[in-house]
Amino acid sequence: MKTERRRIWKCLLFAIFLTLLAFVSGGCAADTYTVCSRGCDYTSIQAAINAAHTGDTIEVHSGTYYENVNVAKPLILRGKDTGGGKPAVDARGGGSAITLNANGITVDGFIAINASSYSQAGILVRSNDSIVINNTASNNGYGIYLLSSSYNTITGNTASNNYYGIYLLSSSYNNLTSNIANSNNFYYGIFLASSSNITLTDNIASNNYFGILLDSSNNNFLTSNIASNNSYGISLGSSSTNTLAGNTANSNNYHGILLSESSNNNTLTDNTVSNNSNVGIYLDYSSNNILTGNTANSNNEFGIYLLSSSNDNHIYNNYFNNTNNAWDDCTNIWNITKTTGTNIIGGSWLGGNYWSDYTGEDTGGDGLGDTLLPYNSSGHIVNGGDWLPAQQPSIPGFEAIFAFSSVLALVYVLRRTSRRI
Repeated sequence: MKTERRRIWKCLLFAIFLTLLAFVSGGCAADTYTVCSRGCDYTSIQAAINAAHTGDTIEVHSGTYYENVNVAKPLILRGKDTGGGKPAVDARGGGSAITLNANGITVDGFIAINASSYSQAGILVRSNDSIVINNTASNNGYGIYLLSSSYNTITGNTASNNYYGIYLLSSSYNNLTSNIANSNNFYYGIFLASSSNITLTDNIASNNYFGILLDSSNNNFLTSNIASNNSYGISLGSSSTNTLAGNTANSNNYHGILLSESSNNNTLTDNTVSNNSNVGIYLDYSSNNILTGNTANSNNEFGIYLLSSSNDNHIYNNYFNNTNNAWDDCTNIWNITKTTGTNIIGGSWLGGNYWSDYTGEDTGGDGLGDTLLPYNSSGHIVNGGDWLPAQQPSIPGFEAIFAFSSVLALVYVLRRTSRRI
């Protein structure tokens, strides 16, 4: 009898265990809550957020939602175009439209508007490890604002007609990719302030006062961005050890790339600055920077301009083709030691820069100038200049070969003529 009772108890305990396991498993499954004006789980985005659990998805259908949305748990907030475009969150002039207040949030596919107070944002990110993707932020104080945030991904968003487009303050290790910041009214397209280790790749900043601005921001990486039709294209102020590579700064009203206020130890490589109304690359109170592989073309005043104690910058293997190529009243280095390698115009030696107005000769046949040295841009490079300016490579003895070939051709013609006679 006791054995039978034990068997029954064991079966009951096992059944209870299976029931609890099923309950726990069911409770861990992520749910999706829908939001729309009629026929969904909720009519309010915030109500759906309040009801959701960690990892759940809030699916918001087309429409305008007059709310200040606060996401304070790790959720996926996804906008769904159900025929009326992306859903819009309208802050109605008070508070931020969408605020991320927990780590690990995804916000995808929204329009965030009318957070028009100076310190408010269309999307305010106060969290880490979050994703902000495919959103539009307009008519806000800040379009997208990262405040003391790290390890976030901001990609495929458009920030336009805000006071500030995309603004990062005291933030680090964030990744901004393929965003558009245009026509932001106050000053900035993309603005990094006191931020470090930020990666900006393939972003477009146009029709702002500053396209991309770094202020007191170090160790950042700007690659393949376009800053055009701003007052200033890409600007660094009091910012050091940043890398600018493969960016385009063209058709800006003043300068393409500006380094100022002790922006030191930066590296500028393979950037293109063209058709800017003033200067292509401008250095002011900035030293120990490396500029190589850049192209400054058709800028109205100067290709590159250095002044006010901008010393010990190393400027080599760049392409300068402007009415005035350079101005330098400081002390800088314009070439490296002659080294084997493909230079900016396809020659076989690295040395100095290519200058469109260099009139010296390459007597050695190595593609580097040997006369009228150092190149000093009509005296505008006051202290020294370029001792190894790049030229289109010449072929040693070419003139003699050409002359000998001409003689052979003449002999051939005379022989054929004499035979006919």
